[in-house]
Amino acid sequence: MLQSKLNNIYDEAVEKVLAANIPLEPEKITKVSLNTRAKKRWGQCSKLPNGNYEISINSELVNQSEEGTLNTCIHELIHTINGCFNHGEQWKIYANIINSKYGIDVKRTSTADEKGIEEVILKIDYKYILQCEKCNHEFKRTRRSQFVDHPESYRCSCGGKIKRIK
Repeated sequence: MLQSKLNNIYDEAVEKVLAANIPLEPEKITKVSLNTRAKKRWGQCSKLPNGNYEISINSELVNQSEEGTLNTCIHELIHTINGCFNHGEQWKIYANIINSKYGIDVKRTSTADEKGIEEVILKIDYKYILQCEKCNHEFKRTRRSQFVDHPESYRCSCGGKIKRIK
């Protein structure tokens, strides 16, 4: 059901980009999927070794906002155009063409409010907490790493030593 909704919105996004005379090659996009794990991004465009692309869109966005999903699909589609895999000048030119033609706001980053959805506040259970002995800044980590295992090898930006407190 949600994938079907995404497919319909994606098809609309492709139509709008092509109608704006932007050199999109939709045949290079081999997969458009829901991302149920993403918590900090609306969409992602991945370039495959064969030169094709896969696009994934945050499932919560698709569930709550058709307008936000359309905006994100267009954003990711622009990344598939030659010279636009980053948010450089060419990407901005195409985003501005879309914004002018359709009165939408495709841009580099957006808040939940701008996407038209409720922001989900995550309570993260940090397994590790390290602290600077000089300024008391806390470094929170969910995964074990060299930093967690050997805090004595690192320094805070203030120059203080770091110790693990959890």
